[in-house]
Formats: sequence, structure tokens, C-alpha cells
Amino acid sequence: MPLTDITSDVSLEILALLPCSTLSILTSVQKTWKELVDANEHKVYHNAAALHGFILSVNTSLEDALASLDFPVATLQIRGWKQFCQIQLAVERNWTGLGPSTMSKMPEIGDNLHYRQVIAGSGLTITASFLNGIAVSDGHDTLWALPPDYLQGPTFFSYDQGYLVFPNPIPSGGIIDVWHNTSSRDFLFDPSGAQRVGAEASVFLYGEPTVGHFVPCYSLPPPEKGRIDVTKKSVKVLYPTILAATKTHIHMWDISTGEYIRALSMKGDLDAHSMGVTGFEVSQDFVVAYDPIQLRLFSRHDGNFLYHFSKRTVFIPTEPPAVQLSPPRTTMTAGQWDGAVLMQQVLFRKRRKWACPRGEFAQVGLSDCGTTLVIVFENNRVFIIHELKRMVAESLPIEDVSFELKMAKEYGDSRTMSLAVTRDRIAIGTFRGILVLTLDRSKAGPAPTGSVRLETSSAIAPLQLAAAFINFGWQSRDSNLHIEHTKLFFNAEPSTHVDRAINRQPRKASGRIARAWLNEPIPPAPENDVLSDQFDDMPGMWPRCSQYCLHQIFHFQTSSLSPTVATRRKTRTKNPTGVSKKDRPQNQLIQVIQMTTQSFPTSAQTQTTTSPPSPRTSLPPSNNLSQRTSRRFRPSPLGTWRTVSWPPSHRPCIHRTCRPNCLRTR
Repeated sequence: MPLTDITSDVSLEILALLPCSTLSILTSVQKTWKELVDANEHKVYHNAAALHGFILSVNTSLEDALASLDFPVATLQIRGWKQFCQIQLAVERNWTGLGPSTMSKMPEIGDNLHYRQVIAGSGLTITASFLNGIAVSDGHDTLWALPPDYLQGPTFFSYDQGYLVFPNPIPSGGIIDVWHNTSSRDFLFDPSGAQRVGAEASVFLYGEPTVGHFVPCYSLPPPEKGRIDVTKKSVKVLYPTILAATKTHIHMWDISTGEYIRALSMKGDLDAHSMGVTGFEVSQDFVVAYDPIQLRLFSRHDGNFLYHFSKRTVFIPTEPPAVQLSPPRTTMTAGQWDGAVLMQQVLFRKRRKWACPRGEFAQVGLSDCGTTLVIVFENNRVFIIHELKRMVAESLPIEDVSFELKMAKEYGDSRTMSLAVTRDRIAIGTFRGILVLTLDRSKAGPAPTGSVRLETSSAIAPLQLAAAFINFGWQSRDSNLHIEHTKLFFNAEPSTHVDRAINRQPRKASGRIARAWLNEPIPPAPENDVLSDQFDDMPGMWPRCSQYCLHQIFHFQTSSLSPTVATRRKTRTKNPTGVSKKDRPQNQLIQVIQMTTQSFPTSAQTQTTTSPPSPRTSLPPSNNLSQRTSRRFRPSPLGTWRTVSWPPSHRPCIHRTCRPNCLRTR
């Protein structure tokens, strides 16, 4: 049928099914389609935004879509859905490691900080420390804080929609303190005597309540069915509910009135095992309680038991799709983009089952919307349910809405990982850095390089999975991961563990060249747990921990839907800047670390072709690396291959009686 015979209504129905990349190509090669798209630009790209999943439905207005972003949009001058789609495409591309990003160090306010949370959209940060208790800062000054003697020992808190909730260990049995942000809404509460005294002391130190200050609401007594442990996972708030965990129950209160709602009981054996609460997660619809061997799902609205997960029964009768995550062996590094921090990783489908067992649960994360549930096992295996709501509501098989990810050992030990989960993004903190997984649920757009496509049943849309990694090279006692639309917040401190060599390549037959080796930090030994607990309880002795923020960078361009990104230089010059190679700066990540913490080895120590040298990579000694008479390939700590040359006197040894990294002269 000729194009002129198609009516405008039919043409618009066709355009509503096309992603942004196809629309860009279509308007470039056909004048008639371009005129139709330009005449109906608002409607066409509104449908494209819904197709890509940038908005929940076509009923969402542009003002509501812009209000949901966590970065200022006034300077970008977004005047329509076309510009909105361009910005969102650039953000998604940057998260997969294909676009620019940068990292900055957050200002240090106070000493001995061990927990903090950024209040989205306000520029304020809530911190917890041994000496100052809980405080609020704007990045430069402390705006408000509790009196130093109001809390003792390590303090953790939870914040949501103006409410600050934290356990107070001083009274016998422990109580739950509830405070309210004065900049939100005004309520009439009856604070306890201790709260009144603490509020008066805060007013004496920081003045009358204003923006960034908290006023006391009430104190919740300890529940009758157990004692509240003062730990990070014991008390949480998600408006309008406060949840607190004891050994066998999870208790719920209404935050606006302080009225007790119900208790979720963990009694009863499922899968021939009883359960005690190790931790719990909460979303808009679900409450998830777990211990090392099982997990139970409850309804947040009525407290009904919904589902039971176990490392024995959750994968029966069939196995979910399996994905292997390994460091790239090509030149896909952070240096590929100007100032990029995220490095693209390689994913591929696993055809055979893994021989190692799954082990116990190490970490559990649940998105606030209740769509994505993540379970990290102790042997670096990650189980992800990407449609939890539909699985419960429609009784779908678990293998249709889930997949399993196996992380290579270069990423660190899963027993020391931290976790942050949103609907479409997962951040996993390890000894070596932070892994960011992106779940693309839309049916639009080409798959990025290194990602995998997970086919599902007809009822579930196919899922595209991409991964990127921040090679920070540090570890933190508590990473405090917090992920937003364009930002990732995390804590970091210098690693004090001794490195050990691990094998990256499979074993080879005797007589062949020795395999390559890497360095990986050793996790704390079990016998040091007692000393570690004593160290945690000593005020003023917490290791200094800094917070960093990863920012996504994008450039606005109205003439194209493709995001403007930095590209590699295709032409080489001998020395365009006149600066020697050893004096040239490393990538943006290494520059930030050098300015804020310590000096790392520079490129003068090792000659690389793909990425800057890492402080954990040990190279053979040499007085003259310019003699390129012998070449061997050695991987960096994240698997990025680099070419290293040794002089004849230091060629690697291949004798079977020597250690694998022997450098004895042949």
C-alpha cells in the first residue's frame, strides 16, 4: 500500500509502537514521516516515553514527569516530551558504562561518622556518630543535632517523609523515638520527658526550630513479645508505618498516631526449619523477613502470609535463567569516556548448571515499590525477582519472573557486600568497588554491548540486563549505599587487609606457560570477630569514613534524540600538549582519590595501553621497561588486560617447580 493511502490516525498508531531510536532513523530518511512526526511531536514522544518506561502511563503529565527527576531541570529548558526522552536516554546509557560520569567527595561534617542518609531534593544530610549522636547538615555547617548525652554507642536511624525514627538503648528494654521535621507538616503530639529535655538542649545550641530541625513527637514502649535490638535492621519507617523487629516478631505502628497495628509472627516450621528474624525489608505492599536459610513474605496492609522462599525449595521444579558476570578482557574501561567512572562489564548466558551450592542468605534487598526483590547468597550468587507483585497477584511460576546471576570472584566476597535496590537498578557494594545492574523492562531500543536478553513467558515482557562497575579499590565497614535516578551515594574507607594471590584463569596442562594471577583482599578472619565487636563498642575509635557521590553527566542537544557523549580520539598525534607521558593525569576516578586520600602509583611505574595502573597490581621489577623483547599479558584487578614488557633478564619463569609468578632468569 502506498504511504499516501495511509490515514493520519493509522500512521499515529504505528508511530506509537516505535522506540526513539527508530523514530530518529525514520524521520531522517523519509520526509513524509518527518512532517507527520513534527506536526504531532507532543503525542508521538509522549507515547515513546511510556514505551521506554520513563513514565508509568500516557496519563502522566510532563510537569509530573519532570518533578520526579532528582536533578535541576530549569537550566536544561525542557519544553516537550522529545527533550525529556533525550535526557532519559542519556541517563540510561551512562548507567550502563557507555557514557560520561564523575565522582565527588561529600563534605565532612563531624567526626566518627558511621551512618548517613541524604534527604532527596533538599541538599540536607542526616548523620549518626558516636560522639554527636544524630545531626543534620547542609554540607557546610551543622544545622541541628541531638545533645551528645542523649544517645550512647552506635546509633542507627530511619527517615521517610519528614519522620526521623531511631531506637534509644538507654531505657531498659529500649524504646523507639519518633521526631518530626518542622519544614513538613505540623502535628500535635505528647513527647516524653526525655524528649522534651533533649529538644530544649537542641534549641539552646542551634536556636528555634527551622528548616533542617526536628521536634519530638512521641516514644514507643518496647513490645511485649520481645526486646528491640539496637542494630541497623531493627527499626525502619516507610510512611505511614513504623516497623521494629524482635527475635520472633515484627511489630507495626501507625506513624501519624503512634497506635499499635499488629505483629507478624515468625513461629511455625516451614521447609522443616523454624525461623528467627535476622533482618527485614519493607515496601509499599510487602514486608520481607529473613534469616540465613529462609525468607517469608507478608502483606503490609493486612499482615497475611503470602510466600515462603528457601534455598532448598525456591528453585523447584525448574531452574531460572542463569547469567554469568565476569570482568571484561577487552579495552572496555573507564578511560573510554572523558571523566567516566563506571566501567562496562560483560554478561553472558550460562548453559550449564553451577557445580557449587547456593549457600546461605547473605543480603536481602527490596525496592520501595515492591517490584524487585534481590537475594545475595554467600558464594557470590545473586537471585533477582524482577516482577514480585505480579508473581504474588497472578500466582506466576517463580522461574518466569526471576533469574540468577553468578559474580566472578574478582568482585569480592558476598558475605561483606552491601545492597541498594530500586525498581530498575541494583547496586551491590563489595571489597573491590560497586557493581550497578540495570534492568531494562521496555521493549524499545537496541541492546547495549555486553548485556544479555532474558526471555520470559508470554505474560512477562523480555528483560534486558546490563552491568557496570566502579573500581574504587577500597572497602567500607558499612557502605550506606543509596541510589537515585542520576546519583549513587556510598561510604568508603582505606582497606587495611593484606592482599593475597588468586587464580583468574582455569588450570592448564603441565608444560604450558604459567597462568596469570591477581590480588584480592582477604575478608576478616572468623577468629577476629570478638576483637571486631570490642572495637565497634569503643567510642571515638571508629575508622574515618568518607562519603562519595557518583553523578551522571549528560549534554543537552535539541537536534537529535541520541545522547551526546564523549568519544575516543580516532587520530593520534605525537604529543599535542607537550606534556610527558608520565606527567599526564590518570582518569577522573584516580584523580579524585589522589586529591582526597593518598597517592597511587602513576603511569611512570608501569606502561599500560588500556587503563591506569592499580595499587593492587604487582608488576615484576625492571630497570628498563623499554626493551620490548618479550611480551606477556597480565590482567588488572578487574580483568582489563594490559600489555607488559620485561627485559631479557626478567622474563617470566615457566619451570614447573617454581611458583606461578616466579621471575627467575631462564
